Amino acid sequence: EFRVAACDLGGFGRSSDPPAGGSTPTEDLAALLDELAPAGPVMVAGFSLGALCGLDLAARFPQKVSAAVLAGPYPGFAKLSAETQQPLREIARAAREEGVEAARHLWLRHPLLALRRPDPEAAGLLAQMTAGYSGLHWLRRDRGAEPEVDPAQVRCPVRILSGELDVEDLRRYARELAAALPAAEFTELRGAGHLLPLEEPARIAGAIRTAG
Repeated sequence: EFRVAACDLGGFGRSSDPPAGGSTPTEDLAALLDELAPAGPVMVAGFSLGALCGLDLAARFPQKVSAAVLAGPYPGFAKLSAETQQPLREIARAAREEGVEAARHLWLRHPLLALRRPDPEAAGLLAQMTAGYSGLHWLRRDRGAEPEVDPAQVRCPVRILSGELDVEDLRRYARELAAALPAAEFTELRGAGHLLPLEEPARIAGAIRTAG
């Protein structure tokens, strides 16, 4: 139904770690779209940090984005409560002092990565992705500030999906974001946590099909 380009942000998946002081993830996405879709806007779908970057892309480069689907949007570390920040700080400390493997072990135990329904295939994919993560965002302090997005600058239609069992900070942010955006539709997925692409792939695909 669509021509799809699935990209890993710098430091994730098969993408190399970005150089210190280099371009931001949003600028990388804009450059990718210049190459892949120079003729017109595209729909952007992002999960967690990817949702934040997709939202920033829609705000800063509105001519490139026709619609956005944001699953479990992440507000940026600075907007998390102290209670939510502390275990993330501990994971970063473990990576620097005990090694990335120790941090990966803690990360898999974090509530953000809790699969709310038994699914061996999803659990295997999660373990595989975590094992392949370089630890960039735990180890490097020079990775750059996370984008600060002004929702008023986002003019395209946006669909926001939030897991009923996601951590409280992210559930609250998803609702606040939906209320602040000029053209947003909010859906809460019952029984799901943060990992919506793994837990609710059909619902994510449905949101993409009907967005915009």
